[in-house]
Amino acid sequence: MSAKSIRQAYQQSTQSFSVKHKPATPRSPRKSRPRRILILSTTLVLLAGCTWLSGTSQPSVAPFADTTIASKVNVQFRPPAGRASPAFHQSGQALGDIDKDGDLDLYLTAGAGPNVLLENDGHGVFAVSPWAEDVSLPETASNAAYFADFDSDGFADLGVITLTGFRLFRNQQGQGFADVTALLPNPLTNAIAATWADFDGDGWIDLFLVGNTDRGLTNTPAWRLYHNNAGQSFSDWSTAMPNNILAAHSYATGWFDYNLDKRPDLYVVNDSSQPTTPQSTSQTGNVLLRNEGPGCNNWCFTDASAQSGANIHTQGRGLAFTPPGPDRPQNILIASTSHNTHNGLTLLTNNNGHFTDKTKSMGLKTHTSGQAVVTNNFTAKPEILLASSSPLSTHYWTTKTAKEPNTKRQDTPNSKQPHFTQLRPGPLSSPFAAAGATSGDLNGDGRPDLIIGYLNAPYHLFLSTKHK
Repeated sequence: MSAKSIRQAYQQSTQSFSVKHKPATPRSPRKSRPRRILILSTTLVLLAGCTWLSGTSQPSVAPFADTTIASKVNVQFRPPAGRASPAFHQSGQALGDIDKDGDLDLYLTAGAGPNVLLENDGHGVFAVSPWAEDVSLPETASNAAYFADFDSDGFADLGVITLTGFRLFRNQQGQGFADVTALLPNPLTNAIAATWADFDGDGWIDLFLVGNTDRGLTNTPAWRLYHNNAGQSFSDWSTAMPNNILAAHSYATGWFDYNLDKRPDLYVVNDSSQPTTPQSTSQTGNVLLRNEGPGCNNWCFTDASAQSGANIHTQGRGLAFTPPGPDRPQNILIASTSHNTHNGLTLLTNNNGHFTDKTKSMGLKTHTSGQAVVTNNFTAKPEILLASSSPLSTHYWTTKTAKEPNTKRQDTPNSKQPHFTQLRPGPLSSPFAAAGATSGDLNGDGRPDLIIGYLNAPYHLFLSTKHK
């Protein structure tokens, strides 16, 4: 299928449900400017979800407007036929600047169908990219997707989770994409989530992949740690990881500095309701791997899951972290489908490297089923979107600050924890089950917007209406 035919098919599909709206104001020349966006790690943007957003006002309704039609986004996510496991129900909505013009472009996975690469006109209106065919992947089903500039040339490169493993595409400096998956040795064929960070401080972002046993048992252990060799190749440094962590039903992973030592650590979200393998009855809670620095086999990571209290057991689907700060450790947010025995949303607060479940006391108690997680660090006072796998069950909270008593030290970095007030979801409420979510400033107004993927339904785009 040519790029021209892809664009024609896409234009025909958008016309089928178009409505009258004012034409976009002609775009005036402007200087390229950086947009703040967190590379989706893991993210997860998997099948369970929460998005952290900015703002200080507390309206009664979540401050967003559904602009899907006006933005000309008409892509549906349909899981591959015969794949009933939640491990195949993860949509991919990745944001990144592919042409270095200063605005965020969009890549959407279609599940069983060809994926679509869309270019942003700077006002939140999208058109199929001339390079869409390079990354459409019509030969395999796709799930999560991630933009990351692994070769540091200023153009966002692309990674995609597929049924055959992780695919990596190098951005040819705005002139197309080349498949460079062969740069990754010892492929992880059951990969389900990815996350990027410079874990060794050499100035080049590295890649971590985690697998899910529902997607095959061909790899043990079910992860890969790839060291970036100056953007030219990758080395498999998986032996730096502890060897006592079994393959599991993992769904999300992300880097964060939980102990403020300026080295990114790893967190992995598992579905602990399932055994690690069909032949085993053991179950794996969530895993925290502490970055110890040089040594061991190239680099050292140790299992800090139990010691830190981060090894909770839920039917985890998604992962987010509160915004980092020089003296503020990051908290963990987990979306889960286990709403009968656990909260659909779990907040683990970080007190000097030890985590405690403060979900209920922080005002986040809900029994709905979480389905997709993403973070947006525009502010130290986050707001939360819980995109649910249950129809009409979207939740949205805004932040208020309240001091949490600390009997040991009143001046600890985390002595003030966020408290939340729930808002009515308004336009965010949907009759469809969510499959993924992400956020970023799509129209250049400095406010974070939302993109939510749904099962067997079109992606929806929501622009922020919040006052600055």
